[in-house]
This record gives sequence, structure tokens and C-alpha cells, in this order.
Amino acid sequence: MASSISLTGSRSRDLLRKADFNCLKRMPEEILRISCFHGMVPREGAEKVLVNDGAFLLRKTEYQNEERFVLSVNYHGYVHHIIIDYSAGKWHFTGGRAGSLQELIRYYMSTGEPVHQSGAVLLYPTPRPSYYILHEDVEVNKKLGGGQFGDIYVGTLRCSEHKFECAVKKLKGKMQKQRRADFMKEALTMLELDHPNVIKLYGVAIEQDPTMIIMELAPGGSLRDFLAKKSEKDVPTSVLIDFANGAICGMCYLSSRKIIHRDIAARNCLLGYKNELKIGDFGLSVAGEGKYRSQKLESLPVKWLAPETLRNGEFSTKSDVWSFGILLWEIFSRCRSEPFPRLTKEEAKHVILSGERPMNAPNGMPQLYAGVMERCFSQHPSSRMGFDAMYRVVQMGASRW
Repeated sequence: MASSISLTGSRSRDLLRKADFNCLKRMPEEILRISCFHGMVPREGAEKVLVNDGAFLLRKTEYQNEERFVLSVNYHGYVHHIIIDYSAGKWHFTGGRAGSLQELIRYYMSTGEPVHQSGAVLLYPTPRPSYYILHEDVEVNKKLGGGQFGDIYVGTLRCSEHKFECAVKKLKGKMQKQRRADFMKEALTMLELDHPNVIKLYGVAIEQDPTMIIMELAPGGSLRDFLAKKSEKDVPTSVLIDFANGAICGMCYLSSRKIIHRDIAARNCLLGYKNELKIGDFGLSVAGEGKYRSQKLESLPVKWLAPETLRNGEFSTKSDVWSFGILLWEIFSRCRSEPFPRLTKEEAKHVILSGERPMNAPNGMPQLYAGVMERCFSQHPSSRMGFDAMYRVVQMGASRW
């Protein structure tokens, strides 16, 4: 439960000097040093971490088209969100006034005065979780590529006294409040994933725009680019099998965690330091049981989509299975072309919806993997092979099932 209130009473903010409101748009360096400052975490994210009576945090939000600072505090199981005002060079919300937010918080903690009419007091500052990363701790270097939702760079993450390489995805545009809340919900799900065949998410930088996603660096680049540049001599079939097995392991793990990827393709598979395959790009992923529907298909890659997705916008683990069949075709055709070569998107869509087998196994594709691919392409989702079954089949090396 939560409430939100501005404690300026009936005073019009028009009475505040314009310079005072300009101050609210800036990010004073001292604020970043407050351990309980959580950046632009949405109220739902604040409520999730404020579980104890008297626990509080400081965050930033958009309020009446202005960027404002908010104090979120748990009082008897109810989280209050109190907008902090700034005027005449002082921060304030009730009686206390201070020249800095840190001093204001210290005042209310030391005096025990309530910060809200409910009687809420500040007892326990809640530190930022390790996955809330400050922009200043991320150095953005060489650009690796870009896409619809953002550009990806090689970066350096500073953690305590250490630095290590990472990948940085800068999201495009300013993130609105609801999109930020949805993004944080997705990010918290992805932060829990830990598998050698899945790109690891280290954290997010959300205290200001642009929002940045900090991830494990895959120095080998995308599987698509790697295969397209290499000859058959450089990449024998045994290596292709390793790629396919790595993808199966990664997707088996994701499906066990109830993650629907929604964008499985060679371009979104990345290669680690030893060319181990890792499933990446979770920009379209959703978490949850069952099916997910979306009517926003305009920007999605038609040639990788399942029939039920093209018909009614339905996504599920089994639609991921269909896309995985396309990925297997890409791997064993060595990414020499897009799926459905020489067909337009509309022509490919017609083939996918026709009920016919969408594509044949590439030359040289081992029988085991050709059989798995075929079982991915049933028109009926329930008839498609699951990722757990794929894993068992390739582990046993069975030629039929």
C-alpha cells in the first residue's frame, strides 16, 4: 500500500523562484553520494525494497512535468511517497529546512520528527542494491552496434577499487514513467538469471537519462557476423554442433525460468571469450506463465515468427521453439543468407501460415539436428518439441525418438 503527497500545502509553486526549479532539474554531485539515493527507480521498485517499518530511500521522479526528488518511507506497512520541495536555497517538506538533502535526512533521523502527517519517521536508510549502477561508474568506449531500442558499446565498470570490461546498452530516447516501471520489472527478472549460455546482466544505470543496461561482454560478437565471415575450413561442423548445443542449453534454462525471449535469432546469440554461445538481447523478453499477446508486430522480424504470432500476436515458450528452429537453420547454413532467401517478408509470411514445412535442412546438417528442427515447425504449438526434450535428445545423441 502506498500514498503520495506534496507537503507544500496550498502554496502555488508559481511563488517559487524559477531558479529554484531549475535546481531540481540538475543532479547535484552530493546526491549521488547518498547511499540511500536510488535514482529514478519507480515507486513500485521502491515499495518492493522498503519492507521494514521506518525503512526509507530517496529517489527521483517526474511530478507535474518537473523532475523532483521524493522520499519514500515505510510506516506500519504503508509506503508513503513524499515530494521534497526546494526554495530559497533550502530543501524541505515539513518544518525542517536544510541546505542539502543529506543534511535534511540527517536532521529528521536525529530528531525523530515525523516526515508525514501519518507519523512516519526515518529510521533505516535503505542502501542502493548493487545492481543500481551510477552513470559516473560506467565508462563508455567503442561502439559495437545498434538496434531499434538502443546502441551497444564496450565499456568499463568501476566496482569499488576494481575495473572490468562490460557491454553497455544505451537506451534511445527519454523513458516515460510507465515504461521505466515496466523496464525495471523486466530488469529485476533478468538479474536473477545465471547460466553460462545466457548473457549475464550486471545492473542498470537509471539515476538519469539515458538509461543504461550493464551486461557481460561477449568479445566474439554476434553468431551471425562470426559465421558469415568464416569459411567451412575455419568452422567445421563440430563447432556448429557446439553452437547448437549451447543455444539449446541456454533456451532450456530460460524456459525453465518461465522467460519468453520473443527474438531468438543468430543476430541475438553472442560468443564469449572461448567462442561459447550465449543467448542475448532480452529487450523483447517477458516473464510469466502461459501465453503473452501483443498486437505491436510492425517492427518484429517476420521471418523468425511463429504462425500463431503472425495470426494473433500470441507468444509463448512454444513460439520461441519455432524461432529456435529458424536459428538451427541459420547455424547449419552458416548464416550465408537470411531465412527464406529470395522471399519478401510477405511471401515468407504466406509460407509460414500455409501449413507446409517452412524450410528444408541445409546441406551437411547432421540428421539429429535436422530432426530437432523439423519438430520445431509444427503449426500447432502443443505439437512442437520442448526445449527440455531437445536437451535430452542431444545429450543422448539419439538419431530418432
